[in-house]
Amino acid sequence: MLSDTTAIPLSTLTITMASPTDVTNFRGRYEVACGAEINCIMQWECIRAFMEEGPDACPSPSNLDTLEEYKDSRRRWKENGILVGWQIYKQKIWDWMHYSYFAYWLSDWHEKKIPKVTLSDELKRWSEPIPESQWRKPSPELEEANALAMTYYEQGGKLGDENMPVYDPRKKVRRDQVKE
Repeated sequence: MLSDTTAIPLSTLTITMASPTDVTNFRGRYEVACGAEINCIMQWECIRAFMEEGPDACPSPSNLDTLEEYKDSRRRWKENGILVGWQIYKQKIWDWMHYSYFAYWLSDWHEKKIPKVTLSDELKRWSEPIPESQWRKPSPELEEANALAMTYYEQGGKLGDENMPVYDPRKKVRRDQVKE
């Protein structure tokens, strides 16, 4: 992102669906602005884990979704001695100056205004899982990339490490090139 006074590197995870007849034309796309590149990688890793292993493979979301939970977290900080004395007041001032409290209040207010949506029977039928016999099988490249990643994780590697191997089909990185 460029402005008159600064340049900020931003990354966006983009997932597209190419047209079957014209690979340069996309039917649609899904974009997530992630900030740093590592956040894009982590977002994709969550999507991949969900698709391959199910919802239990994904990390739990933050529990600070509502104003009540936000207030409860501050109360627990006081009870557990994380905030003591002047730190309590400093945190309140910080929360007000950075609009944390207001953001949760506004989010709760907007959520109450959102009408409840009911899905049509046609949409419910469309959303049902397809039979396993119709599932697409992973390509050899995807299986190779997953094997490379799993080997790295089994060796104690963490997502985002500098020495994390990246599968590139153009370079033909193979699993046997990973240190065992």
